[in-house]
Amino acid sequence: MRDLFAWAKQNQDRVIPKSAISKALNYLVSNETGLLTYLKDGHCSLSNNIAENAIRPFTVGRKNWLFINSP
Repeated sequence: MRDLFAWAKQNQDRVIPKSAISKALNYLVSNETGLLTYLKDGHCSLSNNIAENAIRPFTVGRKNWLFINSP
């Protein structure tokens, strides 16, 4: 992995700035610590689906609860 991040940093300036490969390299370099954390500990989740599903009832009900006590 160290070689991949070193290669990405080295080639970041060699590609066309707004190309897809440039965006991919920038993403890889800017998220290096998070990606390495995930690789070191497999229990970390890459998605936040559990948190999203936990708050969904409140966000869905927000509009309904706004006028619950109004005449």
